[in-house]
Amino acid sequence: MVETYKPHNDGQPPKPENQGSPDFTGKVYKQFALGVYHPHNIDTEVMGYLENGTPIVRKRKEPGSNRLIEEDAMEGEEAKTMEQIIQKWMIRKTTYLMVIYALPNVDRIQATMEDFQEFYDHLQGDQVKNRPTNKPTPYTLKRAECEAWKYVATEMMTKKSKSLGEALRKVKADSTFWTNHVFAYADSGKKPSRTDHNAASQVATPTQGQYQQTQRPPRQPYWNDYNTGYQGNNPWKGKGKGKGKGKGRGKGKKGWGQGYPNNGPPAGRNLNNSNPNNWSGRATHTPPTRNHPNGQEICRMNSMQNNCRGWCYRDHTMCPNKKADGQFCHERHHMRNCPHGHHP
Repeated sequence: MVETYKPHNDGQPPKPENQGSPDFTGKVYKQFALGVYHPHNIDTEVMGYLENGTPIVRKRKEPGSNRLIEEDAMEGEEAKTMEQIIQKWMIRKTTYLMVIYALPNVDRIQATMEDFQEFYDHLQGDQVKNRPTNKPTPYTLKRAECEAWKYVATEMMTKKSKSLGEALRKVKADSTFWTNHVFAYADSGKKPSRTDHNAASQVATPTQGQYQQTQRPPRQPYWNDYNTGYQGNNPWKGKGKGKGKGKGRGKGKKGWGQGYPNNGPPAGRNLNNSNPNNWSGRATHTPPTRNHPNGQEICRMNSMQNNCRGWCYRDHTMCPNKKADGQFCHERHHMRNCPHGHHP
């Protein structure tokens, strides 16, 4: 890999401190050889060739049997200062390029040194790291770089980008990405959490007071019976006939009025349709069709109560009313909206 890297670096081999460790290089090689990419965490990977990892025991469950398996592993040192973070970025860049140059026939992972250089120059340049005001913290920059490589992995997995180099150029030019993962935190002074993958969602979250100010939308009118109006914000509320409390001398409770505003029912309504519980004389089936040679049964729950969820496999569109000439209406409107009325 070092020999394939030399022609692209003016014949000079990569510095030992910039080369990846055998374990990290092997993981990258296995992925790139298959044309896939999974992001690597610079805080947990032993990335550097000269880096000393910490031995740990990792536990995982075996697929299928859920048997707990313990494995010896090495964990890298967390990068905290800006110098340590930049060194980790250099190791990632050098290792990826060494593997890419060693696999020239895998089209999906091809990228040039210029693609990597432009991306990291943008990350460490005047537009991101050295912006004039509200400069981001080292932790924010480290998180943004990791999220950028997740962006690259998503682009390659969904095949929106044909190669790794194209995905790098996309994330560099995506202003929304840098706003969400760098500028939103830098301008607000908040620190991104470890589980937060969208900075704007945390910074721009409404407060509890803003939620309390929002109002629910008004209820839609629900016509239960035209003789009693509809149940809701009823403008036709009138005197009731309820029984009073006490020994018969109390005032009756308020009920629903018997009349309609403007001295009549709403336009297009017919009082002959006012009793929804009476199905006498109404059609029980629709006219025959190719799919229903004997006609489809009309849903009474939808016609009478207007509360069927539509899973009964009955018809919910045709009017079952009988016209004055003895024929069924069978037009596509609700029976209470029928201009012909009902003549049982």
